[in-house]
Amino acid sequence: GHGDDRPGNEMNTLASFDVVRGSGADGIECDVRRTADDVVVVIHDYELPDGRLISATHWCDLPPEIPRLDEALDRCHGLLVNIEIKNFLRDAAFDPTERITELVLDLLAKRNDRDKTIISCFGFGSLDLVRAQAPHIPTAVLCLSRRPADELLDEVVEHGHAIVHPYDTMVDRVF
Repeated sequence: GHGDDRPGNEMNTLASFDVVRGSGADGIECDVRRTADDVVVVIHDYELPDGRLISATHWCDLPPEIPRLDEALDRCHGLLVNIEIKNFLRDAAFDPTERITELVLDLLAKRNDRDKTIISCFGFGSLDLVRAQAPHIPTAVLCLSRRPADELLDEVVEHGHAIVHPYDTMVDRVF
């Protein structure tokens, strides 16, 4: 971990990806945020345990256990990697410019799109940008809502996304 007992951060380490690979799984999910110097790092929370914001901290000043996305992709070569972009309206670190999404797309393009990826997010802004700039990359809408399933799914279809990742308690016969 990161000296932090929050499970979201413990599951975003290179060691945890090794465990997943060893389990025989065919894919992993990781959360990404950007640093002050535009490095895409794999971490769930928007701040470090000491209160420093990831987006206001340079990559070299982060704890060494926090991997860059390119390191995670290298470690997960051959696996499907669900890159969850942590940028949505209710996120405390929300960035309406979608800089994180642009950085992820740039990184994947520099890697010649050799990675098997899905990009997911709770926010349509990020996913719509992926669809516009890199339509070959599958997008998945993360859902955690009390709205009726047909309403939610109609919105997903209207935005042109084909995959939905609902919170488990949302999944019922209607959904």
